[in-house]
Amino acid sequence: MVSAFATANELVLGQIKINDKSNEITAIPELLEIRGCLVTIDAMGCQRDIAKKIVDKGADYLLAVKGNQGKLHEAFENHFSVEKVNQWKCDTFRTEEKSHVRMVTRLHIVNDIFDEFVNLSFDWKMDVAMREDDCRIRRGNAAEMLTGFRHMAVNMLNNTKTFKAGLKRKQKKAAMSTRYLSEVLAGCGVS
Repeated sequence: MVSAFATANELVLGQIKINDKSNEITAIPELLEIRGCLVTIDAMGCQRDIAKKIVDKGADYLLAVKGNQGKLHEAFENHFSVEKVNQWKCDTFRTEEKSHVRMVTRLHIVNDIFDEFVNLSFDWKMDVAMREDDCRIRRGNAAEMLTGFRHMAVNMLNNTKTFKAGLKRKQKKAAMSTRYLSEVLAGCGVS
């Protein structure tokens, strides 16, 4: 059985029996008819399709990452080792609670997304930063042409190394600073 549990209310919202020749991954999406909440799932549910469905439904996710997502797990190990986390220089929030006989400490870290995660993410650059899914242009070849322009913009912004930030922040800076926009365009041989 796979269950959806509302932690704040301590209430089971729904459950689905897993078929004999299946696993949790096929059952989880059926429980994801939610909006405006934070969905947490263990490492088994760390799947692109599941994360996309959560976002499409207007919710957020917190997925456990283990060896089942090799490259993603390796990226976390590289960027968030215990040594690095203990010396973190950006915004953090720590909570501690005693659970039965053990002390549980959770450290929440705020940081721009690393390129490694963007390259592994669920088409994050196009869907989130460039808002491609929000575009309703469907006439003729317009959608394909706009996708081409978005890809060129992503490449130009990624190739500009004078401003270390995520894609969304680089877009915003290019929109607000003609100097930075010139750097972006000059870096691609366009000015």
